[in-house]
Amino acid sequence: MSLSNDLHRMKQQALGVSVDALAELSQIGARRLSPYLGGTRGLPAVELERLEKTLSDLNRLAQVASPFPLSYRNVAVIRDLLERMRNGEFEMRQQHASPI
Repeated sequence: MSLSNDLHRMKQQALGVSVDALAELSQIGARRLSPYLGGTRGLPAVELERLEKTLSDLNRLAQVASPFPLSYRNVAVIRDLLERMRNGEFEMRQQHASPI
């Protein structure tokens, strides 16, 4: 298992997002993402970048939502919140959010 596998798996677990939800949000198939997070397969660089960006954005969203936990059950809602955050809708809230 590589260091990037471990770090990505730790971030995924810390956020409390399932592999299926993370796969959908990052647009990486669950059949590819699960073995990667398990340390048995690698991912191409473009998918690694997409995964890193998704995890980073989810972390920022969790900070904005704090102290309320995010529920990743409805991926469409999370995708909408991510888009709104990326468009600057939550900038005032982000300035006051503390890092996790």
